[in-house]
Amino acid sequence: MTRRASLLLPFLALSFVLGRSTGSVIYDFVFILLALITLFSLLTALQLLFSGRVRVSLSERRVKRGDSVNIVVTVRQWALFPAGTCRVRFLCGDVTEEASMRLHPFQEDRIAITVCAAHVGTWRYTAKEAVAEDLFGLFRVRLKVKEHPELMVLPKPFDVEKPEFIFSDEGQTALPRGQEDLTSPEAVRLFREGDPMKRVHWKISARKREMYVRTYETPAPPDTLILLDTASPDAEGLNNDDTLVLRDVLCETCDAVANMQLKDASPVRIPFYGGNAGTFRADLPDQALVLEEMLARQMFTGQEKFELALSMELNHLATTGAVIVISTRLTPEIVDAVNSIRKMGPSVRYYFVSFKPDEGKLRPLVSGLQRHLVEVCYVTPA
Repeated sequence: MTRRASLLLPFLALSFVLGRSTGSVIYDFVFILLALITLFSLLTALQLLFSGRVRVSLSERRVKRGDSVNIVVTVRQWALFPAGTCRVRFLCGDVTEEASMRLHPFQEDRIAITVCAAHVGTWRYTAKEAVAEDLFGLFRVRLKVKEHPELMVLPKPFDVEKPEFIFSDEGQTALPRGQEDLTSPEAVRLFREGDPMKRVHWKISARKREMYVRTYETPAPPDTLILLDTASPDAEGLNNDDTLVLRDVLCETCDAVANMQLKDASPVRIPFYGGNAGTFRADLPDQALVLEEMLARQMFTGQEKFELALSMELNHLATTGAVIVISTRLTPEIVDAVNSIRKMGPSVRYYFVSFKPDEGKLRPLVSGLQRHLVEVCYVTPA
């Protein structure tokens, strides 16, 4: 019952009393008219209550950050009498959206609302309230909501510089030899200028009277290890929107580096720690969508220490040519862990995501990385 109905009922009772006490036909007519309106509204509300259903759907279930998506609200009801309006209010994160439409008897009514996918992640549109009114607005009933759709917002990568691999200190001419497994001879071939003499197969060369050298199995090419800090973004004075923006930048930086490597069919390995833990491994461009979905499902709510995750990867660098570290924090412990990775041999690039990358207290830490030949890149949210 609405406020309008609570005001109507006293007039209904008053007209009935006046009609009985004075015998005036006018008061009886007013009473009958108000009674019919009340009965009509009550029957409409009951029919809406038992037959009304609300369904919330999305025009697309997966979009890139910044794209638009339509939220379609459909109301189906089998009320014999014409109803009034239906208002649906649903919540997505901290944002509330509202849709309102007029209902028609024996008809499916629909309205679409266009919203912007502002932040990376999985967002569920939960209907908090679905209320329908009769034609006169006397009674209000809550309708059942059939589903609460989930929207996956994928990161939108940008262009980054390709990381460099470090194989050995003998220059570029040593790269092919550096990738061969010298313990697994595979076959022989004719000697070519530049081949080392220690690889000459003397018995076959003497028998065929030509110089032959041993060839060896070539293992898989070195991969790019990307270490993403999936704990809650760390910065002073952050509000909720700033936190979401930093999450977007973390995901899109990771996606950008991975895409750059996958375009050249270079293997990429990304271990995820904390919530939704797992490992992404790929070496083909068409596998980038899997990574984007994994990034969208990261919660970034854990309290795990990122330096521990960095230390855990020290034992898995045998086939790694480059390490990319992406984080919103820069502490002495993280600097020590990153420098330890660099001492193991691979090139290291540190992406520091911050609104204030040039703070004075961070300069000694950045210098500590650069002294160990770690490339430091700043990513500031636009």
